[in-house]
Amino acid sequence: MRSSNRTRRRWFFGIAAVTIWSLSRIGITGSHFNERGWPNFWKFWSAAARPAITADFSAITLRAAATTLSYAVIGTVLSTIIGLLSAPLLARRLWEQTNRQSRGHAAMRATAFRAVRTIAAIPRSVHEIVWALLFVQVFGPDPIVAILAIGIPFGAVSAAVFADTIDDAATHAHDNLRAAGAPRLAALTYSIGPTVVADITGYVFYRFECAIRTAAILGVIGAGGLGYQMQLSFQTLRYSEMWTLIYALVVIAGCADMWSSAIRRRQSKSVVRCGELRFPDISRRVVATPAIAQSQRRFDLLLRRSLLALVAAVPLAWWWIDLNPTVLWNPRRRSLMSELLGDMFPPRYGPGGFPSLWSAAVDTFAMSVIAIIASVAFGLLYATVGMRPIAAATPAARAARVRNSAFRFATRIVMLVSRAIPPQVWAFLAALILFPGAWPGIAALAAYNTGIMARLFGETLEDVDPRTDESLLAQGTRSPARLLYATIPAASARIVSLSAYRWEVIMRETVIVGVVGAAGLGRLIQDDLVARDFAAVTSTIAALVVMTIAASTISKRLRHALG
Repeated sequence: MRSSNRTRRRWFFGIAAVTIWSLSRIGITGSHFNERGWPNFWKFWSAAARPAITADFSAITLRAAATTLSYAVIGTVLSTIIGLLSAPLLARRLWEQTNRQSRGHAAMRATAFRAVRTIAAIPRSVHEIVWALLFVQVFGPDPIVAILAIGIPFGAVSAAVFADTIDDAATHAHDNLRAAGAPRLAALTYSIGPTVVADITGYVFYRFECAIRTAAILGVIGAGGLGYQMQLSFQTLRYSEMWTLIYALVVIAGCADMWSSAIRRRQSKSVVRCGELRFPDISRRVVATPAIAQSQRRFDLLLRRSLLALVAAVPLAWWWIDLNPTVLWNPRRRSLMSELLGDMFPPRYGPGGFPSLWSAAVDTFAMSVIAIIASVAFGLLYATVGMRPIAAATPAARAARVRNSAFRFATRIVMLVSRAIPPQVWAFLAALILFPGAWPGIAALAAYNTGIMARLFGETLEDVDPRTDESLLAQGTRSPARLLYATIPAASARIVSLSAYRWEVIMRETVIVGVVGAAGLGRLIQDDLVARDFAAVTSTIAALVVMTIAASTISKRLRHALG
């Protein structure tokens, strides 16, 4: 216990030291504000009360919303297919040694497993916008660019999550099949597959929600949709039009948010009620009480309806964006792809050489540290304000719930808007009032990720066992004290895990804010693409991949130490 506390203190002081270093690296002295940009900044926010609702622009907004939704639907389906096909290869259980294997053979399998996991980490280490910027060189502004840019990295992320889900599943049915002589892949498919359907389905709809935001982000490369229309309106300073588009994105993202949250909440209730059972689990189908059976039936029905709706939306989305997959094997496209790969390899340093790449990598690291610290701090603050109060039977608790409901609802709307506005729009806004450099990018990443962290933290806090909170409430303890001494400590492990994971994502997202001149690897990639120096782009992407994998390793150790 004493050793654990010492380890936590070391991590705490280490994080504090890195944060202070990051601030000194980016620069906190001098004025970073551009006073001339404040009028346009305030014009943007004042336009929120008067969005453009003319018939012509409303039609444009609806078409753009349908395009964004179509990209998200097909991209999610593609990523799910990639994830399901790849997950068995990334699952540790497929590579486990048997008693009949020699020590040398087991070592070879362990080495192969680590190699496969490392290679599979590369696609998810490259941000979707980078994939899109490369694919657009081959396919032009074709819908296939957005689909591939969403499907490939999301598929790699889904494969890793599905593999972890497989490894965490119950082992007895799998062990029995293996003992009976069943092949590894068959044993995984028939014994563990049915037990993880619920977890995988819940995650698919979470990725769908993320895909909507990503589809909007991809508007920066001319893929169409709400993000593209936002960029056009912002460039011409038509803020009323921007707010119409933002409201449309908020509605779509909000509906997807409620949908995926409903699935996860229903899943969580089923798991909590059933103890160690996770439905559907055909190998351990035990109905202990009518309440458990009813919870299971509701969850299964919700899953079936959700999957049916997603599958039914695919042909409609396909038709709407006029997707033509034949461009993938078109001779002209194959030739362009060969030329692009020839230009990208072998990689080399850009005009500034290694010192420029190193400086950009250090700036990227510093930006990601400051952005995640700010996102966690403000996200936790908004989560505690906007979380649903833990149900209690006392009259005081019911009165407090009614009294604060409007304030909680307003807070949740603010956070929904925060994560619905694409990072590049936040970056353009920050560039109005901040001089070019790292700070506009940090402000954009913090504003965008605060909304995401608030949502994730809110769900985590709401899942905490309410009995301790109710006990303190009965003793007259005020809400802030109950949060500090009961709710937050109980959820601290999950909060640390989510924060560490999001830091990896923010490091990749620094690429997005390069469009407004922010420092870091994102700016370097933008400059290299403008110069069409694809070999330099490859070296910069490689640096970003190495940093992301390093961040993943650090975050895993942090979760283990503080979780």
